[in-house]
Amino acid sequence: LPQIILRRIFERSPDMLFEPVEDQLLYDAFQECENCVCWGPIKQTSGEYVKIKGGQFNNEIGYIAEIAEDEDNITVVVDNERVGYLRMNLPSKRLGASRFRGGATALCFIRNLKRNHCRIATLGDSRAMVLGDILRITDEGKKTSDITDSVLMTTYLEDELEVEHVGYFTPQHNVYNPDERDRLDNLKDEEKLKFEIDLQTGYLINPETKFQIQPTRGFGDMEMFGTGYTHKPELSCTFKITRQTLILCASDGIFDGSVWEDDEEFLQFVYDAREQGMEDAEIAQMIYQETMQRALAKQSIDDISMFLFYPEPVKQKLKRGSSQFKRKNSRRMAPRKRSIPNLLSLSNTNNPRYKSGKKR
Repeated sequence: LPQIILRRIFERSPDMLFEPVEDQLLYDAFQECENCVCWGPIKQTSGEYVKIKGGQFNNEIGYIAEIAEDEDNITVVVDNERVGYLRMNLPSKRLGASRFRGGATALCFIRNLKRNHCRIATLGDSRAMVLGDILRITDEGKKTSDITDSVLMTTYLEDELEVEHVGYFTPQHNVYNPDERDRLDNLKDEEKLKFEIDLQTGYLINPETKFQIQPTRGFGDMEMFGTGYTHKPELSCTFKITRQTLILCASDGIFDGSVWEDDEEFLQFVYDAREQGMEDAEIAQMIYQETMQRALAKQSIDDISMFLFYPEPVKQKLKRGSSQFKRKNSRRMAPRKRSIPNLLSLSNTNNPRYKSGKKR
């Protein structure tokens, strides 16, 4: 996914290289990732989902009801606009089979190093946290402190001097998120999707395949097709960060609701660590240890992955004549040529590195 996003950014015209990344570019990148990761020309199996390539039902998803003995005449059942089921016979070359039965969530933090403009694309139950003041970049390219964004949820802290500090959290795409439940309910009414929700265990359930999963968005997981499970991400606004901004992105094992009381408690923990002057690696280690201890105590353990950093200032171009410029460029100078006799001695058969005129 990062490779796809970067390629699409650099495919834009040169004068757009440092412009904010557009919504459609990111939507298209996630769609391309879904296609190349989840669908491939592998052998089809009865009962599995397939994607039709070409014809009237190009890019439609169906499932295999029957495969002929010659394995080239495959009966595919397609849900035709959710009015009735359509059965068609297609050759195997017209079908892309699901590469795997699993799936993956994704969280992308995209940063323009020249302007420090950032965007977050989130898909699933991993989360990002931004600690510190940020500025939203409007469509006209202006900066504003008014952060009105559904993806960057604001949390405030007050220190002993009643000075307010702010942090921003992205939402989790699961059934505990009321916005996600509203999205699913709307799709259920509009497109007649079929799904069940178990709020006690936190699962979205496909009543046809009996498959259940906690994230409501992600790549793959074809068993959830027709439930509203989607690979379309939520995108934050474009915002500008400063040198003091702390960025943390982590899997759901860090943000488990049973481990931390709420976002404010977690924000306070990270803020206190930052105020102690800790380096980013030290803060990451401290978060991991505290989360693991709490998870073990509450017997609620999940995977923990994260990256955390402070933005470094972009290095200025060095001026010619400066000692720093000379030191940096001296490493690029070609090595001094050896004399001819020394060069020849390297290939001399009397050299102990060689035996009988051949390299060992």
